[in-house]
Amino acid sequence: MLSVKKHADGFEIYFKEHLLINHSNNKPALRLGKGTGRYNMRHGSFKIKDELQELIELKSFSFETLSSDKCEILFNDLLKVVLAVSEGRLELTFACKDKAVNRLWLFLSCKEDEGIFGCGEQYSNVNLKGKRVPIWCEEQGIGRGKDLLTFLAELTHGAGGNEFTTYFPQSTFLSTEGLYCHVETNDYLCFDFTKKDQHEIYCFGLPEKLVFDKKEDICQGLKGLSDYL
Repeated sequence: MLSVKKHADGFEIYFKEHLLINHSNNKPALRLGKGTGRYNMRHGSFKIKDELQELIELKSFSFETLSSDKCEILFNDLLKVVLAVSEGRLELTFACKDKAVNRLWLFLSCKEDEGIFGCGEQYSNVNLKGKRVPIWCEEQGIGRGKDLLTFLAELTHGAGGNEFTTYFPQSTFLSTEGLYCHVETNDYLCFDFTKKDQHEIYCFGLPEKLVFDKKEDICQGLKGLSDYL
């Protein structure tokens, strides 16, 4: 189910014959960083800014295959990523030698025409392809974006909503390819589905783990995700 194909300056990771991660020196699949989050709250609405002090590109790597369903990748002699199949699902866990590292970017391969659903209770969009979705619980606010009502609520009370404000965010998505991803973390998280060939996961910390599975279609993917959750 888990396979790795190495090439001249990187590697490809497949799970159930689905290309999940494509890493190269020109296009690394992972980045680390050190930053400070700034959170301003008014009437239950948040403005979140990230002050990034250091960005670490992860280009050098080494592999250790532990079994047919488990391998480790060591990046820059700094970050260890363990990929292991458990109960038919792929789990990714992270361990970093530098405890000051508190930012992670992970880029997943995707198809341009796939649809994306999930991220908890979303009120403005069904298909999230082309959107950048923050996973953060806050008041809905007044209005849902770029309209006069939202503008006036934000101007007078700092209480304007946007298309992603929700009481029930969830760090999970499901694609029309039958792939689902669930991120176990309590940190601020953002899914970026705006790129044609990659999904970006940006987290204010190292997640406890990421869980993936690939099914025949989206209906089977939804069932698999429900079974897991």
